Amino acid sequence: MSNTLNTKELDQILKNASNIDNYLEEFKPVFKSMEFKDYMDSLLNKYNVSGAEIVKRTQIDRTYIYQIISGTRKANRDKLIQIGIAIKADLEEIQRLLKVSGYSSLYTKRKRDAIIKFGIQKKLDLFDINNLLYEYYEKPLFEKD
Repeated sequence: MSNTLNTKELDQILKNASNIDNYLEEFKPVFKSMEFKDYMDSLLNKYNVSGAEIVKRTQIDRTYIYQIISGTRKANRDKLIQIGIAIKADLEEIQRLLKVSGYSSLYTKRKRDAIIKFGIQKKLDLFDINNLLYEYYEKPLFEKD
């Protein structure tokens, strides 16, 4: 049942909880489902993408990519966005990837984030999104060689 509750319902239960320990124990499956490695694995399986393909599409160091997707190394926000785009995840999935990693979601009121969101929504590849960022004088997701 706890996996079917939405955030609003969970917020209400938390608000009414008299003991945080009971809440955390009761909804442990919800928290577990939000772990980075589990979510990354689900995206890789959904889109049938390998680590090698991510390396090719992002040009991020192979060892670093494998450490990130295995959960042994934490990536920064931009690297996660690059990986999400390389996987061809949709905007909602990339937002969740950021959240489960402890980063803020892409925020439309930030110019740079708006450009990135636009690119994801229009299904642009990583290099085209990076070029848009350059074009609008925003920090790129990665530096061009």
